[in-house]
Amino acid sequence: MPSRPGQPGRELARQARPVLATPGPFRGLVLALGLILGLILGIILGQGRPALAGGMDLAVAGFEAGRQGRHQEAVTLLSRAINSTELSLDNLVAALNNRGLAYSRLDRLDLALADFGRAIRIRPGDPALYLNRAKALRAKARYDEALADLDRAVALSPGEPAPLALRADFHENLRHYEKALADYEAVVRARPDLAGSYVNRAAVLRKLGRVQEALADYDRAIELEPGKADFHYNRGIARTTLNDQPGALADFDQAVRLNPGSAVSWYRRGLVRKSLGQVEQGQKDVEKALQIHRGVAAEAQVGEAP
Repeated sequence: MPSRPGQPGRELARQARPVLATPGPFRGLVLALGLILGLILGIILGQGRPALAGGMDLAVAGFEAGRQGRHQEAVTLLSRAINSTELSLDNLVAALNNRGLAYSRLDRLDLALADFGRAIRIRPGDPALYLNRAKALRAKARYDEALADLDRAVALSPGEPAPLALRADFHENLRHYEKALADYEAVVRARPDLAGSYVNRAAVLRKLGRVQEALADYDRAIELEPGKADFHYNRGIARTTLNDQPGALADFDQAVRLNPGSAVSWYRRGLVRKSLGQVEQGQKDVEKALQIHRGVAAEAQVGEAP
């Protein structure tokens, strides 16, 4: 997960997980609402018998409201569309899924689960529906059911990287590292061109103590996307673990250059500099990290409600 101010040692791997496909992002099991809704909009507009204008207009308006983050409005519009009885079955499934996503964003998880369940009963072969329900189940701490839905999504879309990545993330968070690694390896095979595939696998390899292998994955990720500060930061951490302080310093230099607002990168570079005998420079980096942290904390305080 992303590092928080005041925790300069936290890893940044979570921030480096890009979206793979329509079901959601690569890490954290956070389903990308806009992407999934884009998929569903295609279903609304392109499948099934034409719906009557009223229900269809409401469904599309609800989609647009959700896409723009107006989730309560989306619920209202989509409820009217669903209750209109004017939607074809395919369009009804799309509207239920979209409303379930809006309910999830509003943290009304029981209602979201009801919508996803109803959509699945109508169209049990759609992997995106299981992925969406898995996210809601996970938020309810119903982990066995969530994992069953992820397994079903993977089975319904063999070789597709996004369901595998989401299941891998789930296993990783439950500390099932070998299972997570197996899924991430399948993702790398499916998308060897995607830097995030290697970053994800590297994070698990490090947790398994296989740091040299993780380093090779970070190397490949940086070859593919050299401008990602988080990739350099994470490789710097791996190099620190392997006691390659000069290599770590080079990576933290890059991380600071690419993202000078990252307190954790300044802090880590300061520690490495001190270990290399560059005490004065290292102390300046640590002080810079604290300065950034204080600034972030002050901004957060200003933004708090009285």
